[in-house]
Amino acid sequence: MPSTYTTSLRLTLPANGELAGTWGTTVNAGVTSLAEASIAGTAAVAMIDADYTLSVANGSTDQARNMFVTLTGTLSAARNVICPAVSKLYFVTNNTTGGYAITFKTLAGTGISVPNGQRAVVYCNGTDVVGGLTSLDSLSLNGSLTLVGGTANTVPYLNGSKVVTTGAALAFDGANLSLGTAPSAWSASYKSYELPAGAVWSVSPTSLFLTSNAYNNGTNYIYKTSNAASQYQQGSGVHTWSVAASGTAGATFSFTTAMTLTAAGNLGIGVSPTYKLDVYGTGSQTVAVRAATSGDARFYAECAGTNSGWMQYTRSLQALQWSANGATQHLTLDSSGNLGLGVTPSAWGGSGRAFDITSTGSFEAIGGNSTSFSYNRYFNGTSNIYKTTGFASIYSQNSSGQHAWYTAPSGTAGNPITFTTAMTLDASGNLGLKFTPSAWSSVNYSLQGAGGSFFSTGLDNVITANNVYFDGAYKYVGAYNATMAVQSAGQHAWLTAAVGTAGAAISFTTAMTLTASGNLGIGTASPASKLHVASGAIRLSDGYEIGWGDNSAYIAGNGATELLQFFTASSERMRIDSTGTTVSNLTINDGYTEEVFAVSGTTPALSPTNGSIQTWTLSGASTPTAGTWASGQSLTLMVDDGTAFTINWASVAVTWKTGGGTAPTLNTTGFTVIQLWKVGTTIYGARVGDA
Repeated sequence: MPSTYTTSLRLTLPANGELAGTWGTTVNAGVTSLAEASIAGTAAVAMIDADYTLSVANGSTDQARNMFVTLTGTLSAARNVICPAVSKLYFVTNNTTGGYAITFKTLAGTGISVPNGQRAVVYCNGTDVVGGLTSLDSLSLNGSLTLVGGTANTVPYLNGSKVVTTGAALAFDGANLSLGTAPSAWSASYKSYELPAGAVWSVSPTSLFLTSNAYNNGTNYIYKTSNAASQYQQGSGVHTWSVAASGTAGATFSFTTAMTLTAAGNLGIGVSPTYKLDVYGTGSQTVAVRAATSGDARFYAECAGTNSGWMQYTRSLQALQWSANGATQHLTLDSSGNLGLGVTPSAWGGSGRAFDITSTGSFEAIGGNSTSFSYNRYFNGTSNIYKTTGFASIYSQNSSGQHAWYTAPSGTAGNPITFTTAMTLDASGNLGLKFTPSAWSSVNYSLQGAGGSFFSTGLDNVITANNVYFDGAYKYVGAYNATMAVQSAGQHAWLTAAVGTAGAAISFTTAMTLTASGNLGIGTASPASKLHVASGAIRLSDGYEIGWGDNSAYIAGNGATELLQFFTASSERMRIDSTGTTVSNLTINDGYTEEVFAVSGTTPALSPTNGSIQTWTLSGASTPTAGTWASGQSLTLMVDDGTAFTINWASVAVTWKTGGGTAPTLNTTGFTVIQLWKVGTTIYGARVGDA
């Protein structure tokens, strides 16, 4: 007959005649361990924002069998937790986030509501979950005991009607006794009392066994059913608990020692004990310390007859406390799950958990959303509060991958704190100083302040910018001008942009570029020389020079005195003063050729600034104007009038010194040469010959 299971706790009930050699394994795994879970075990249930049904399993670990049920997870509404409709006592803790209650119930029942953050002791009466034990029905036995017949090799007993009877339920084969099962093939030298799940048996006067799902044929342990096996043994003052993994009915196996209590009183769990309590293993272990309902529960550590330390649950504080010297409290865990090292935890609130290290320092975790290190601060569920009078600060990490640093000025203990962001590092690796980083592209890393940023858009560039961020395109941070300095592939570039709108794309203009070859361009992105200035002038402050080589050859100027000087071998060679006069050592070697300027159009501006020799081929009747003239300047104008056009000199206001004071008549072949000069405010003219 295979093993059966208890109705409420689903503990293994080995059948008669099975579990030879596996009794210990089955008892430990299917009875002892499961019974321990039903008394002291904790089921940690992570809810997924929906109703949850506790797992149920016969003869193996499940959630519903545990005495303590701790519920976690984030809820958006009140939810139900469904337990089996069997008799069971539970301690339920609602540690979910979201602020919702959880109803602990059977599938068809109404159950008990457990508020968020609270614990409740509930009892399932087989139909519904109620608040506790309300009554106990009386038990009575009616009728007479009647012996109907007899069965060979069985023991007479009273049946349910108090009738003496015999049958296979209680069998005796002359050597071994069994209840509810036929005796297994035990060794003839063993004596056993066998149950469906296992047996109590003895080898000699010094050894007694309690075995589950196994029997021993004198040579090997043999599985009674295809299940795990367990065994408890007493012998020579030693107690031994052994287990065996699940196996096949009828197969042989060996037990593994799980726990040993020696004759010296040393208890070893998973190890041969050296100490009074010696625990070894990879699984979780549970130790329970209990006290009267009106007192505190304390576990003492003693050295040489003196209490050298203790662990205590204090009812008044609803907290766990630890001491290392028997008097001073060193560690406190309060009812909200907050831990104090050397101090009692502050009155933390909300859904997080905190670790107070000193009277000012603390570490806080809020679910799976954020963790923080704090100085002189705690959170009461509504506000940040000063722990003592002084400054406060926070370093925080959150689930978005962001790191943030906050500071607060000195404040009074117990008062609310107003924090200021000092620095923020986002999940993309962008750093903001007193500023939350903009929405940078994930391929970039930046250091950003309220006014500027330092970042890179790849491995080949580094950028310093003001009022700029990059999310695949350059964008304005605010409604201001934007500037940017870029280092890339050995080149430096300085860019500017006009005022824009926050979030809008930026169109930059190149202000200056320094190429990898050392060419500097101002107003151009492609300088062709060491200094290339595009669309602008070069200006020096008064007294500064442009020099060559060792600076013995240079040009000096002074805007205040309107003076321009030329030097070679550190000696002045030429000077142009404010009147345009050229002085000092000017030598022109190998001749001097002046460029001839070509005048065009019918309304040209005639000016010596274009050169002292100018040609003009008329294209129609023309009316020139006087360009820029200074007193003492002159020009020679050679006019080609092959088509007999005329010139109206009225706009120039020439005073003619030839032709009787009239404008000269133009030749239709060759050039008509006209000399123009200015004295004072008057422009004079004369025809000087033909060419």
